[in-house]
Amino acid sequence: RLFERPHQLQHADALPGAEIERGRGVARVFQRIDGVGVRAGQVDDIVEGVFRTLDRVPGPDPSYDPLQPTPASSTAPYRVYNIGNSQPVELLRYIEVLEDALGRKAEMRMLPLQPGDVPDTFADVSALQRDTGYKPATPIETGVRNFVEWYRDYYKA
Repeated sequence: RLFERPHQLQHADALPGAEIERGRGVARVFQRIDGVGVRAGQVDDIVEGVFRTLDRVPGPDPSYDPLQPTPASSTAPYRVYNIGNSQPVELLRYIEVLEDALGRKAEMRMLPLQPGDVPDTFADVSALQRDTGYKPATPIETGVRNFVEWYRDYYKA
């Protein structure tokens, strides 16, 4: 299960799709005042990570203790992997990259941290790398540029 819809799977309220859709090509961003929130994860990396796990059917966790169970372990054959950018990208840098890809400046309105906002996010991909040998590495510039090209082509924007 993918808990976040990256790039081609995004809905209109998610970055960067919202900026392109709402602004008809104008990046329109509502940004935290400190500007250090992070965004990361490229669709190419996520697809590659999913494919790398397909031929590695997990077995039961041998360290599972039914007398002291934890949500991270089970006798069921499953594994949960984070697949995304393990290097945080500051939100202002993300916006700058989006501006470059769109060829115009964002109209930003700085807001305080909103309820439910997470100050910093990035993926710990150590389990994925350990089990599959894969570590996502698509630069944010490449991922955003690819998304903007796809979006403009798909929506004829």
